[in-house]
Amino acid sequence: MRAILLFPLLSSLLAGQDNVAPDASEQRETLARISEVALRYQGQLPDFSCTQLTSRNRDDNGTGRQWKHQDTLEETLSYLGGQTSFKLDKINGKRPGWFSRFSSGLGSQGIFSAALVPTHIFDTRVNTRFNWLRAETLAGKRLYVFSYDVPPFLTLRQDSKDFVVGFHGVFAADPATGLILTRHQEMDSPPGYRYPVYVTDIEYGSVNLSGQEMFLPVKATETVRDGKRLLRNDVQFVNCRKFSADSTIQFGEPK
Repeated sequence: MRAILLFPLLSSLLAGQDNVAPDASEQRETLARISEVALRYQGQLPDFSCTQLTSRNRDDNGTGRQWKHQDTLEETLSYLGGQTSFKLDKINGKRPGWFSRFSSGLGSQGIFSAALVPTHIFDTRVNTRFNWLRAETLAGKRLYVFSYDVPPFLTLRQDSKDFVVGFHGVFAADPATGLILTRHQEMDSPPGYRYPVYVTDIEYGSVNLSGQEMFLPVKATETVRDGKRLLRNDVQFVNCRKFSADSTIQFGEPK
């Protein structure tokens, strides 16, 4: 299954591997910088809204080779007081009427906030284990690639039963600035949980907010196994605007 779902950004965008590891002191300093930067927006962002475009796909054979487009959702994502809410505006370009995202497929309402402030990885209380993998180059910039392993701590309710899950994954970050550019994550699903495979891929990009450059999630993919079938959501965050002023967050146009 991992061969099907490997994060394409790390394999296609990154090149020029340098496998000489920094010493332990530099690794600790770099990880401390990355952790601090990853949580920098906790309680620090203004209220804003943006459009979340989600292309939903499914492979009923579960092989990862027979994807079919299901539908396209256009939602208003509102970020108020550090919390996200959603309003479905269009489905396949038309007003939705009565529609349930979850009864018809995979919903991706939690991906933005979890990518924006990834406390489930970098909060010291979750005791994440990090390991340096390699140095690679993206667009002339040297990046450090780390793996991470989060012990089970997050409780998810399915029907009337609770399941405790952990996570593992890989991210590529600029060691000088601490900015994460790409992240791949897999949920460690316990036996009996509905989704034995739950994979999230995030791409971060440069954002200009009132003349200040910021890095926010701009694209994401979620892939899950639900019974025999595979479900995949390809997500873009575009056309974001502050609520309190005329400043505009520009993520670019959807492709």
